[in-house]
Amino acid sequence: MEIKCPDSGNVVPPEHYNISTDILISPFSGKQYKLSELIQDQSNAVDDLDILSNPPSGLRERRGAQSSSASVSTRSLPTAIFFTPFTLFWNGITSVFVVGPWLGGMTSSGGGPAPRFGVDPFMTLFLTPFILVGIGTFITALLAWAGRFSVTVTDTQLKTFRGIGPIGLRRRFDAASIQKITVEETSIKQDETPMLALTLWVPEKKKIALGVGEVRQRYIAAWLRNELGLNS
Repeated sequence: MEIKCPDSGNVVPPEHYNISTDILISPFSGKQYKLSELIQDQSNAVDDLDILSNPPSGLRERRGAQSSSASVSTRSLPTAIFFTPFTLFWNGITSVFVVGPWLGGMTSSGGGPAPRFGVDPFMTLFLTPFILVGIGTFITALLAWAGRFSVTVTDTQLKTFRGIGPIGLRRRFDAASIQKITVEETSIKQDETPMLALTLWVPEKKKIALGVGEVRQRYIAAWLRNELGLNS
């Protein structure tokens, strides 16, 4: 495999790099590089051409004078089928403890009203994690049915969006500060398999697009590397 200088694009002769020390010194720029990283980056460039020639289902691309964008569906039937009944069950049980005290206070015939959520400190502390889990599963189910993930590249920024319609989470990154874009394993597991996340190196790692789907994430990663010139 020919290894090119990242700055000049010229092929580096073998005598200028050493596999055992994992070091390459470019005769064109005089800079020192980690050989394994250069090989990986240039392999990614070849792989990206193949990935971009096979767009995933649910893809939408737009190009304008000031920006370009790519959007993929986050729909996942298995995830939707699992989380929808789970969400209904979880939130149904939780609502009994949230709404129950209010109804009990309204219908109680003796003494004072029963303690209400938001008034009784212990009940508030006890129920808060259950409510947060319920909100999280509800959002996950919605995204699995009708969500989308999109990236927009301008001259100075990379913008991401995750949500449904116009409602969702938006993030902005300085395009010039992005050093690398990869798809990496996370500590979250699904069926004993680590989930993957599109990762921006800015230079610290920022994981985005968790749960979008491996094929779609790898396409977006290749698309972004191409748009930002990270493979050149």
